Amino acid sequence: HKHPDSAVKKWLKLAPRDVVVQLLGSKLASEPQLTWWSLEELRKHCRAKTTTVVAKPKDAKTKPKKESNKYDDAYGDFSARVASLKDYQVLAIRRGAQEKALKLSFDIDSEKMEKHFLWRLRKTRILPEALFQNDSLLRDAIHDAWSRLLRRKGTTRLWAEKCKEAEDRASQVFEDNLRRALLAPPIPPRPILALDPGYAAGIKCALLDAEGKVRKLDTVKFLGSEATKNAALTKLEGMLQMMMPAKGSKAEASRVVVALGNGHGSSDARELIVEASSR
Repeated sequence: HKHPDSAVKKWLKLAPRDVVVQLLGSKLASEPQLTWWSLEELRKHCRAKTTTVVAKPKDAKTKPKKESNKYDDAYGDFSARVASLKDYQVLAIRRGAQEKALKLSFDIDSEKMEKHFLWRLRKTRILPEALFQNDSLLRDAIHDAWSRLLRRKGTTRLWAEKCKEAEDRASQVFEDNLRRALLAPPIPPRPILALDPGYAAGIKCALLDAEGKVRKLDTVKFLGSEATKNAALTKLEGMLQMMMPAKGSKAEASRVVVALGNGHGSSDARELIVEASSR
């Protein structure tokens, strides 16, 4: 070819044996069985290591200066097995790496991995028998497959799986906590007067007893004349008094709780309910 592509150009610079090693290494790396063995071992032994990123100085003569950041204490010099990382650690490391405050790397014994691949291949015999007659060529091909392709692909997939698991569990915990918070009564069981403030439409009111049952629904319009305002105050006072316990009873300390929406006209509604409760 007059204009060989980049891969061919690279191979043209290699010795014939090196070309064979790379071709065989690519073939090995594409074997699903080797990918599975790689992930299996990485899940057992791979370690995640993090260090604080050192900012490069603009001047080449100036020494790199390590700037402190919020990840220094916990992850500035951190190492642990990926399998044993807690969810909050995984998410914090991922966030630090995305912010370029942490440098994340993976550590595993490459020599041990390559020996494991060779043992597996000899045991399963998924390759042509002729390859096992040249032990040196097979070892070099395994080394090429692992160092050039399988290591990066395996650690990337392992970390993605770990992040996905941590994210899913964190979302589930948040969902469970939010559900409990939303379903829990906001206060000890008491009557509630819920107000949705408004001007033209008036204040929409819902009166609920201590068990959460709706006792009365009404709309209170207060804009206009003084008589309209007085009528509104009377309605609000009546709803407050409806659920108030009788004087002298044991429940006298209990009061109606007013839940006021933070919408258009909320300040006016607040003034009305304060005035109605003091009448």
